[in-house]
Amino acid sequence: MTTKLKIHLLAQPDILSCARTELTLIQGLRALELEERIQLVDTVDAADFVILSVLFFAIRPAPHDKADLRTHQTHLSNVLRAIEKIPREKLVIVDVSDTSDIYVPLDRAKYTFKKSVYDSVPDGDFIRRIPAECFGRVNPWEYAALIPEYRPFPTIEKDIDLFCPVRRNPVHYHRNAVLDTLKGMRELDDYRTIIGAVSAGGLQNNKSEPVFDDVYFNHLARAKIVVLCAPVWQSTVSLWESLCAASLVICDKLNFDWLQPRILGGKHLLEYSDLGELKEHILYALDKDNAADVQQIRYKGFGWAMAHRPVNRVRYLINKLDTARSSRRVSER
Repeated sequence: MTTKLKIHLLAQPDILSCARTELTLIQGLRALELEERIQLVDTVDAADFVILSVLFFAIRPAPHDKADLRTHQTHLSNVLRAIEKIPREKLVIVDVSDTSDIYVPLDRAKYTFKKSVYDSVPDGDFIRRIPAECFGRVNPWEYAALIPEYRPFPTIEKDIDLFCPVRRNPVHYHRNAVLDTLKGMRELDDYRTIIGAVSAGGLQNNKSEPVFDDVYFNHLARAKIVVLCAPVWQSTVSLWESLCAASLVICDKLNFDWLQPRILGGKHLLEYSDLGELKEHILYALDKDNAADVQQIRYKGFGWAMAHRPVNRVRYLINKLDTARSSRRVSER
């Protein structure tokens, strides 16, 4: 009989930790414990592996911004202090920072699972992601559809033709370009559209509590088409939220080569490379002659998202750790 993997989830070191990731880990680990795949334990000593999720600044703190630098340095110090007595062979870091920067030294942890494992380079109106050569020892990590927080909405009447929840941003001009393009499309005049953010979104008051805003989710539930623009990192949680709402998602190209089965443009959602292609996809989706094909994409995207719930994300992580434990035992013989 295979011995259960013993897992300890380390307490968050401060308020900058990511509540969404913590919730993903807790839900996934509890599900795997019910499957008798793992055993959750209360101490580091009793564990085969110790997991800690961390969140650093989404944007590098500017050298001239002393307050941001102090907060960043304090957070890093708290994280390093929290892990200083944990053996490297046991430590697993799940880093959901939006940049490709890695602040916890790779040699401190057996495994690092990292959101945004792609560097970004400018390319015309948008930013393209290219594989970073330095990440041979880093495993990709992405959001998962949280249940029950993310409810499936495929049966709710969809009376909003197009919803774009993108917020204007002084730095990410490509988001502004998408908003301006949508607002300038005269072809949308006869449709019900909501263009722009309808709630604060993200982290509430810069703390770790995610905003599960009823107004935002209500708009997603009623939207036939959701237009996203996530140019700097692989995706945002809004991708999963939109797919779980059984909306047709139109977003710029994503790098999901590591996910199996892959999310595919044209099958689960529609991808655009420039603003012209964005317009083409919108007009295609609004054309009643394409309604049957659009509905197929919507439901396939919904099915894909629901197949990537916390238990799926955490099973991917546990499989890596189980392989590591088996290799360790073989080497000790």
